[in-house]
Amino acid sequence: MPEPITQVSSRPAAGHPAPSAPKPAEKGLAPLLELIEAMDEHEILPFLRGLVERSDHLALELSDWITEPENERVLRNLAALYRILREMNPKDLQRIGDGVQRGLVLAREAMDRGEMIGLLSLRRTLRNPDVNRGLRAFLGFLQGLGESKPP
Repeated sequence: MPEPITQVSSRPAAGHPAPSAPKPAEKGLAPLLELIEAMDEHEILPFLRGLVERSDHLALELSDWITEPENERVLRNLAALYRILREMNPKDLQRIGDGVQRGLVLAREAMDRGEMIGLLSLRRTLRNPDVNRGLRAFLGFLQGLGESKPP
C-alpha cells in the first residue's frame, strides 16, 4: 500500500508549467476595472459615453457661450472663486461650513421665537463662550476683509 501524502511540493510536476504570479500590469488594472464597474453601477458610463459622442457639438456650444460678452463676468467670478478655494485649507472650509449650517438652524429658531432682546440679555449672550468665539471669528474676518486691497 502506498504511503499517504503528508507534504506538498511547491515544485511543478514534470511537464506542467509553474503557476505565475500576477503580472504588474494585471495588478494595476484591477483598481481601474473596479472603478469602471462602479461607474457602470451608478450609471456614470452612459453619461460619459454621451459626452464623448457629442464632444464636437458640446465644444461648439461651449465656445459660443464663452464668447458672449455677458458671460465674461461669470468666467471671471469662477476664476476668482477657484483661486480662493485653491488656497483654502479644506478642514477650515469644512469647519466654517458646519458653523454656518448650525448658525442657520439657530437663527431660524430665534426668529420663530420672536422674543425681544434687551441690553441685559444681549450682555448675557455675549458672555456665552460659543457666541464670543463666533464674534471673534467674525471680527477677524472683517479685519481681513478690511486689510485687503481695494479693487
